[in-house]
Order: sequence, then C-alpha cells, then structure tokens
Amino acid sequence: MKIRAVLSIMVVSAIMVIHCTRRFTTPEPGYLRVWIEGETTDRDVLGIQPGDCLNLKINNIRVFREDGYHKPIYWSTDVFHDTDRVVNIFAWDTTEDKFKTYFLGETDLPPQRFDTIKVTINLSPYVETTYVDTDTVVNYHYNVFKLGGHLLNIELEWGTSVAKASFDLQVEEHKYYDLYLYFDIDSSLSRTAEGYEIAPVIKVKSLE
Repeated sequence: MKIRAVLSIMVVSAIMVIHCTRRFTTPEPGYLRVWIEGETTDRDVLGIQPGDCLNLKINNIRVFREDGYHKPIYWSTDVFHDTDRVVNIFAWDTTEDKFKTYFLGETDLPPQRFDTIKVTINLSPYVETTYVDTDTVVNYHYNVFKLGGHLLNIELEWGTSVAKASFDLQVEEHKYYDLYLYFDIDSSLSRTAEGYEIAPVIKVKSLE
C-alpha cells in the first residue's frame, strides 16, 4: 500500500509540474525595425534640388495594438531611453535614385497583432557651414529650410507634431519585420504669406 501511495504521489506531482510548466511558458518575441524616407514623386512636384534641406527631429516613436497597449521604438533593443533622430528628408540617394532612407530604430514585440504607429516630428535647424581663412563657422538657422536653392521660412502648424499611420502586423516569434514609412512632403507642406507651414504626414510604404 505504501508503495502504491508513493507512486500515486509521484505521478500527481509529475502531472502538476508539467501543467505548471505549460501554463507559465512565456512566448518569445518578434522584432520590428522602422525606416523613413521621402516620397520620390514629391521631388518634381516641389522642385527639390540637390543640396536642398528640410531637417526633421524625430522621436517618441510608438507602435500600438488595437486596445491601446504600445511599445516604444528606441535606437536598438539594447537601448532603454529615447533619442532624437535628425534627418534631412530632402537628401537624395544618387545610387538608388530616390530619397535617402533613414533607420529610426527597432523593438521587440510580443506575438500579437499591432496596427498603428505614431511618430513625433518637429523642425530641426538648417545648418550652414562656412570657412573664414582657416576657421570653420557653423551657423544654425531656426525655422528655416532650403528649397529650390533658396532659404525659406517655415513654421510647425500648432498641435500637429504627432503623425500616425495604420498597418497590419501579426507578430510571430523570432521573426524580423521592416516597416518602411513615407514622409509625405507634398501633403505636409503648405504655403503661407510668410513662407511655409508644416503639418507632418506619414504613410506606410511597405511592411516586409
């Protein structure tokens, strides 16, 4: 009887261990990398030339589930604080014959569905470097950008610094995904009496 009792206890214990192990197994994450570039057709529409510059400061990037849960996008999965990414959205990649693509960061995500990305976009100064004899002089021009070879005034439309776009991603364990965003230059810029105003608009180019 004692042997049977001991065997019964051992069997029950083994079943409980298996049950608990299955119950508390944590799923492994997938990984999302985010990129941004200008939309190629905007080059001709706006008359953007080589050397033109619209510097944007990008931060506070977040991806959302439908229920509002979100994960921040930092520079890498080893970084646990946000940083400003300054990009010249007018920069042209002569090799690829399109606007330059900028890496914005990456994060790990639980194997769930995510459908929205929000990005905070502000203006960054136009930087002009001149040389006087052997000295290098760096000038920062705030609320200024270069379009068609000309320096023009630009202001951020109040309350529009957060841009968002929709996508559909069902994350799977261990998989890597690349989300490519377009900064819609033409839709973001509008003319004013004093120059230009910007209300950032982003679109999803592709999810790979």
